[in-house]
Amino acid sequence: MLTFPENFFKDEVRNNFLISEMMKRAWAAHLKILDELQTLFKKYDLLYYADFGTLLGAVRHGGIIPWDDDIDISMPRSDFMKLLEHADEIGGGLTIRSVYNTDSFYNFHAVATNKTDILKWDEKRMSEYYGCPFICYIDIFPMDYIPRDPDRKKLMQQLYSYAYQMVHTCVEIEDAFCGGRLITYKELKNGLDKYCKDIVSSEVSSKVNGYLSQLKELEGFLERFYDNKITIAIDKCLRNQLCRVTEYIASSSNYKDADRVDYCPHMAYLKRDLSRDKNWVKETQDMPFEVTRIAVPKKYHEVLVSRFGTGYMTPRNLPSTHDYPYYRTQVEVLIEGDTGENYHEYPQKKELLSVLDTFKEGHQVLGDLLEQELKEDSERGDTKDTVTKEDFEDDSARISSIKGLLADLQDGAVGIGEAIDNICGEGTDIVKELERYCESLYGIYENVEAHHDVNSLSNILSKVRSSIVKQIHEPVPADWEQKLLKADGTSKKVVIYALSAIEVLTSGSKSADKIRDSFTVFEDAKDDVCVIFEVPAGFETFLDRCGLELGSSYKDVISFVREKKNCIFDDGRKLELAVSLADAYYGDECPLMNICKSYELPVMIQNYDIRQNCE
Repeated sequence: MLTFPENFFKDEVRNNFLISEMMKRAWAAHLKILDELQTLFKKYDLLYYADFGTLLGAVRHGGIIPWDDDIDISMPRSDFMKLLEHADEIGGGLTIRSVYNTDSFYNFHAVATNKTDILKWDEKRMSEYYGCPFICYIDIFPMDYIPRDPDRKKLMQQLYSYAYQMVHTCVEIEDAFCGGRLITYKELKNGLDKYCKDIVSSEVSSKVNGYLSQLKELEGFLERFYDNKITIAIDKCLRNQLCRVTEYIASSSNYKDADRVDYCPHMAYLKRDLSRDKNWVKETQDMPFEVTRIAVPKKYHEVLVSRFGTGYMTPRNLPSTHDYPYYRTQVEVLIEGDTGENYHEYPQKKELLSVLDTFKEGHQVLGDLLEQELKEDSERGDTKDTVTKEDFEDDSARISSIKGLLADLQDGAVGIGEAIDNICGEGTDIVKELERYCESLYGIYENVEAHHDVNSLSNILSKVRSSIVKQIHEPVPADWEQKLLKADGTSKKVVIYALSAIEVLTSGSKSADKIRDSFTVFEDAKDDVCVIFEVPAGFETFLDRCGLELGSSYKDVISFVREKKNCIFDDGRKLELAVSLADAYYGDECPLMNICKSYELPVMIQNYDIRQNCE
């Protein structure tokens, strides 16, 4: 049974990287899954070993790489298949999913994970898995033999890649035409009639007919090269059958005909050869790994050099291979949406802003035409004594184009003005700005040959756009109104300061310190700046249910901020109003940040610390 020292679950800095309290709980949950797997491995004498980043972590760090969040292990194909035969014997409320027991599964490794299909709060699972509320998993990779003979190797790579792609195309067809439901070969041959009644038949026919031709070709390959030892049945799940065909090709070579092993999907999507000598992973030894031990290949040095190079003991800055932390989307589910995810867009406002965006292209065309007109005038004045018929016709056509475009822009502006009158009432500042815009257009219309600054038109529309954002919204509450005004009654600059639950969890106790520091700076500008503090609505409840130490410091800092006289606190209930009032955004990367960007607000991302993405 695993035991953890009391301080294991606290925030910790390793190799200048912060591992948060929540990530430590996830690590512990993964180590428990590993422990349950090791019990099964020992019972049936199965060979396994740490691989990829997990092997590097075991050798270099004595545990999980500080900036990693999962565990990967590999097994020879024969041991992998024997594990799957006994998959239902695993304990700990776990299950082992693979293409051999789950029709919808289409990865070519197995996954040991919590036995649940839908993420929800599960107090029992949390108590067994060290307070981790997330679904956790360990990837188990089968290592297959790669033929020594170059021709056989090439044939295997080609057939495997073909079948692998067929699996993913099947999933695309199911998603595009069948709402993600699994289909059979028979349904595909019938044109997916029962699924595609509301989809253009030509689109379905083209995709399906092409795919049926590929399936027929694949069946020919199976007959020619594998004597139909594996076939595709007409009335069974097509996705799963294609997965099994792909697996069959992967396992078609044997020990005596091969010098190297690999996880076969690498052949389908990587140009680099990641295979390793079969003798490097033939035997294993145990090595310390956090609070437990893990098996590693006895020739681990050779394996690591082949994957990471001779300098593998020195961390290197590289892009992460996945979105850290792995539980990012799970947090969003459990708190029912990160900051800005539940933003409600006013349809009228969105439509008006979309129309205004189309004016940018019109201004570009107008500017080009006017520039050409001035250029032609200049050339005629400097170099020509007379104007030819062709010059006159070209000039007339260009002036006609300019005036036609000006008329279209004016009609569009008038239409926007009428729509604003209907929504906000007549005589608003927005409409007055539009009237200025139309007057500018008319000035150009009257004197096309004069020099005009088209940028001024765009500047006017930019003000209109900003006004629309600010005026089409719910009324401002009285307590907000007081904080939005300066002592002389004029408006303060408004900054949205937003937190992302994922960033707070990842940054741990540092997040509270950063928030305090930020609001100390905002306090210095309290006479001129109002800050709308946006936090995820369900985050405080999430922290309470998890019982994180972070919870108390988070509540303290929220209380600290709410006391500030130039701060408006909002837990996501008035997002639309906040955006309509804002002059700028500062905070975490979250959906609200993207919304503010779409309204062309200046955006600055909060930096808790410089996080390294390393091997």
